[in-house]
Amino acid sequence: MPGFRTLSLLITLFLACPTLLTATTYYLHPQGDDANTGLGKSKRKAFATVQRALDALAGGDVLILAPGDYLLPDVARLRDRSGTAERPTTIIARKPWQTNLIIENKKGGLWIHDSHHVLVEGLRIRHAYPDDPEKNWATGLQAFDSDYVTFRNNYVQDCGCGGISFR
Repeated sequence: MPGFRTLSLLITLFLACPTLLTATTYYLHPQGDDANTGLGKSKRKAFATVQRALDALAGGDVLILAPGDYLLPDVARLRDRSGTAERPTTIIARKPWQTNLIIENKKGGLWIHDSHHVLVEGLRIRHAYPDDPEKNWATGLQAFDSDYVTFRNNYVQDCGCGGISFR
């Protein structure tokens, strides 16, 4: 019964590697809409804000950011979204350094909390008020209580407290 063997193999693979079947790729676009599904590259399908996109992620998912400017009125936080060594939770710019996260708060840009096996790549992060010490106490990229976090090929500038931090 070849049909039974095939079915048994598929069930075994599903149980052994659930993330292979459940990982999702989401998209962020400067003219997107947070009411969208985030499941397409076009502005008609992509999310608009960084936090909305981060909230949609599950461990091992991928977020691809289209080029453009994304304002951060508050810290963008990725919490409890651990990937695996084989499939890290990934936040990546479609075109390196052409995706700008612009910090408009005193705290920071992108923070990773309690999330393991995370990759952040190709972002440009800067503060909106680089010369105002009253407004600029921000850290660009920060990881808290997280292991195996990789910040690769990112450009962080004008952050009063620090560029990249691991705690």
